[in-house]
Amino acid sequence: MRGSNSNSAFISNAIALRAFLIAALLAFVGLALGASGLAPPAGPGSDPESNLQYLQDLRRRDPQQYDRLVRSFHRFRALAPEQQEKLRRFDRQLHDENSATQSRLLRTMSEYAAWLTRLPVEDQQRIAAAAATGERLNVVRELKERDWLARLPLAQRTQLATAPEAERKTLLERWHREEREQRDEWAEAARWETLTRERPIMAIVGQDSFKRELQTFIEKRLLPMLSPQEKAQIRMPDGETRRPMLWLRSVAEIAERHPVLALEPKFAHRSELPAEYKKALDDLSRGPARERINKLPEGKWPDYPIEVTELLRARKVVLRPQLGPATAKEISPDVERFVQSLPFADREKLKSVDGKWPEYPQMLHELARKNKLALPDLGLPGDPKIWDAIRRRAANPLPVPPEHLLRQFALELNRTEPDSPHLSLQNAHDREIIIKRFLEQNPDWRSRLESQDRTKNEAKGKNP
Repeated sequence: MRGSNSNSAFISNAIALRAFLIAALLAFVGLALGASGLAPPAGPGSDPESNLQYLQDLRRRDPQQYDRLVRSFHRFRALAPEQQEKLRRFDRQLHDENSATQSRLLRTMSEYAAWLTRLPVEDQQRIAAAAATGERLNVVRELKERDWLARLPLAQRTQLATAPEAERKTLLERWHREEREQRDEWAEAARWETLTRERPIMAIVGQDSFKRELQTFIEKRLLPMLSPQEKAQIRMPDGETRRPMLWLRSVAEIAERHPVLALEPKFAHRSELPAEYKKALDDLSRGPARERINKLPEGKWPDYPIEVTELLRARKVVLRPQLGPATAKEISPDVERFVQSLPFADREKLKSVDGKWPEYPQMLHELARKNKLALPDLGLPGDPKIWDAIRRRAANPLPVPPEHLLRQFALELNRTEPDSPHLSLQNAHDREIIIKRFLEQNPDWRSRLESQDRTKNEAKGKNP
């Protein structure tokens, strides 16, 4: 490593930290470091016997990796006691995270340590001399910004050099934003490609007919129910988006929060209500219900007609016409056919709310979800499997195995499948493929990691 004795404290500890944590993740902790009180690794086991077997296998299978672990262990033991304890605390915090977070943090640490060792000695010394964490981060940001500026195309560097000082900040902010957006778009495109390859049914989403149907559903059914923030979240210019997966996920989540209860918004204002409803509200306004009537969310669909209905029912005011469709026939012929396709028990259950709004369309949504059926006109268009795949991908990310196992697995894949595209862990798209295939071929690892992730998420109060 480059550098002199004057900068050894921070640089050496950074590299030791990197090597040590990777060693911990590789399960060296259970045997060699177990006496030091470190957290148990994410496999192969938490008892000394299983870890001893693991190390013996590793020594035979990958002697270079084994030697790296031994060197990391001796380096850790050479640290001062307070530094060892600091690393123990850090390691325990790291192993409290789920597998995906662990993997991301370890990769970040490895990249940082590698970047640090490539810096000129004087830059390493600047980082080492920073006393506080905030000061050190400022130095790192400054050096990273310098590197980023040096990699800009010549035309941009020239533009920046000749721009007035006031304009330079605006240019830099814009170029950084554009780079982030491009990086996000590439990652999104890769995820979309993976999903469509895994589930051919997803190719339907790219068809013009589906896009038109979805856009109509959004404009006619969803938008009238949404807040300005939600509207902005799912609007896209000319029916296109550069990040389809993220956009479809937003549509699915918003549609789930706002089930469609009628083909069009009606009775969102008092002036639009049927005459008998207006009269009933006028009569109630002269009594104790006046305050609640004044607080009704007039102008909001479907909140206003729902609360009007609830208010009148609570006051035993029975009005025959409903403020929304209360039978399949009142919605559409397609919904009538949908009801006839339901199991007998579900049709009987639906009869209990026949003639009642909003209960009738609400139960239609419930039965569609239960039977994994598309609900015509009121539900998202397309096969429910499409939307299930999108929701599952957001809600249930795959656990991430230890990095060394993924490296070995990727090497083996590339060796045994020479005619397939070369896969690299450095590529986000390839990385997803490698992780998925590893877990498919190693279900025991998947079960173990998922169990650990659930435990850790629950301990942190997160949804599993």
